[in-house]
Amino acid sequence: MNNLLIYPTCLFSFLLSFSLYAQDNLILKIKTGENTKWLTFSPDGRYLATTKGKKANLWLSGTSTLTKQFKGHKRQINDLCFSSDSKYLITVSKDKTVKIWDIEANKEIKTLQGHTKAVNSVAYGKVGNFLATASNDKTVKIWDFETGSEKQSYSEHLRKVKCVAISPDGRYVASAGGDIQQTANKKILERNNRIVIIREVSTGKIIRKIAAHKKLIRTLTFSPDGKYLASGGDDKTIKIWSLEDTSESVTLSGQIHPKHTTHLHGKTDAKSKAHKGWIFDLEYSPDGKFLASASGDKSAVIWEAETGVLFMNFKKKHRNSISSLSFSPDGKYLATTEIEGKYTKLRDVSSLNIVPVYQFKDEKDNAPPQIYVSNPPNIKNNRIIISRDLIDVRGTVIDESGVRNLLINGRKVPVKKNGSFVILIPLTPGVNKVKIEAVDVNDNITARWFDVIRKDIKEEKYDAQKAVNYLFVVGINDYQYWPKLFNAVSDAKNVAGTLINMYRFDSTNTIVLLDSNATRNNIYKTLRNYIEKISPQDNLLIYYAGHGHFDDLLNEGYWIPFEADLGSDGDYLSNTSIKKILQNINSRHTFLVADACFSGSLFSESNRGYTENVEQYKSRWGLASGRLETVSDGRGGQHSPFANAFISFLKENEKEKMLVSEIVQYVKVKVAEVTKQTPIGNPLKNVGDEGGEFIFYKR
Repeated sequence: MNNLLIYPTCLFSFLLSFSLYAQDNLILKIKTGENTKWLTFSPDGRYLATTKGKKANLWLSGTSTLTKQFKGHKRQINDLCFSSDSKYLITVSKDKTVKIWDIEANKEIKTLQGHTKAVNSVAYGKVGNFLATASNDKTVKIWDFETGSEKQSYSEHLRKVKCVAISPDGRYVASAGGDIQQTANKKILERNNRIVIIREVSTGKIIRKIAAHKKLIRTLTFSPDGKYLASGGDDKTIKIWSLEDTSESVTLSGQIHPKHTTHLHGKTDAKSKAHKGWIFDLEYSPDGKFLASASGDKSAVIWEAETGVLFMNFKKKHRNSISSLSFSPDGKYLATTEIEGKYTKLRDVSSLNIVPVYQFKDEKDNAPPQIYVSNPPNIKNNRIIISRDLIDVRGTVIDESGVRNLLINGRKVPVKKNGSFVILIPLTPGVNKVKIEAVDVNDNITARWFDVIRKDIKEEKYDAQKAVNYLFVVGINDYQYWPKLFNAVSDAKNVAGTLINMYRFDSTNTIVLLDSNATRNNIYKTLRNYIEKISPQDNLLIYYAGHGHFDDLLNEGYWIPFEADLGSDGDYLSNTSIKKILQNINSRHTFLVADACFSGSLFSESNRGYTENVEQYKSRWGLASGRLETVSDGRGGQHSPFANAFISFLKENEKEKMLVSEIVQYVKVKVAEVTKQTPIGNPLKNVGDEGGEFIFYKR
């Protein structure tokens, strides 16, 4: 068309290789202010909580938007955590109190008092709905979360208790600090070993004492499966302890797990690039595959928990000691905060492919996920027949509480945030069963299954006399915002009339959209409807005459509908969308003719068969009016050079049956002779072409 540029577009897919040691991956800096020492994500991933002196702040996750602020402590907050349903925030302080905050109401609902000195650490037990706190008064206390009453108080520690952790099943509480292991002679202390004490919550009984570190222990964390306990302290080491399940109790070996024969520090494992400062915080990834550590040496490190291999080291990315860190529940981000720093930093760790693990369950939720399959699109009676050796199963899985797992034929398939999924399945001749299973966070399960029957196209006899030829024609002159064209409508009408009058096309199977009827919605819906309407024995010809556009940034070509605004790509119909629809139209032959922009990258070279048998094989051909050039709309009242050649050949043809390649070759040569345009016509790439050709039969 006049002022219409025809550009080929290419889709590139590539993998980026990078050093996990050097890459910063910083995606957000939140100005949380100085004295921001502790942070954690809410279990539902909605909030990031940080502390600043006496206050706790709540930020919308992944943003720098401060949404809530909790004030009430008289001295600095030392730790914080969320309830498992993310409705409450719990903080502990140097003022000796524990406070519970209602997030929705934005107010304090309980203050727990019982410690006689600063409270250093707090953990929430999701099974049993209780809190555990550790204090400088050398005690660990267990609190009923609902009533706020003190249930138990453990006083076996001889020195300040700096950290506390609760096992995921709520059975055990671990605590540690400055305690020094006693020898057989209780008057002599073994000063090289600070101990971790493990207690059974229900009875308060000490299950095990572990001689863990040479200096003060500052942090403890259980793995999500409860099989391991990690500890870190002022001796600059991190240790992972294996818990062995024996009948009714949990025992600790007292040794590093065999798979962790080296500590995660430099003296025994030079390759681990150890921390050179105190270990302030540890946290497992939601799936337990990784362990993140924060240190006074200004570094945050992510280790593979199974092997102790260092995966990411943000050693030179901070100016101050890192006091706290937290993984987002979806495993995509790691948040860190610095002692005396002004910013909380959010880094992208999605390359680790951490699997989200949901942390709470709603017993009232009995509704299973919903599964929608968009491809293959024409499934009837749980069966579909195709003639390809590979199929991409696409769809959406939806659940209000969240989808935990999606399995297709037993294979775990990633689900995007919007619920969409895709998987490629190779097909063998005959029946291929596809089973889709979805599990939500509350363990509700739903399943859908269907059979994909792969048939060899050679065995399906094609009868041209019984085939239905569908025709879809679009022509636009009087654009609402784009420059008007002279001949697009008359070209479209003439093409439709010629095919109906001279060839085996019927008006009852023809749709023509002109000017104001050729909206994006109408064009798209018409094309999409052919997915369900057309059978493997039918054929489709699409003719488009109108403006086109090419986006250099996205390397994407578009058709321009009637109502599309200038510079508004969202109003256009992309080549990618057109190609996607053509992939799913299960016709015998499809021929797309575009007197507009259609990507050269969609064309492929292919050897054709002979006229005697070529009609039996599926074909997907395209013919465009130009490549990288402006193409002419022609003078008013005439045809465009491209349309004139196309229509002339159809009218002048005297053969009873004519190959699509003959039309293509004629138009390419004829247009090139009379203009500077270079039409392109070939089989279309990756939309189901199998070497056949559309044959036009005269009436």
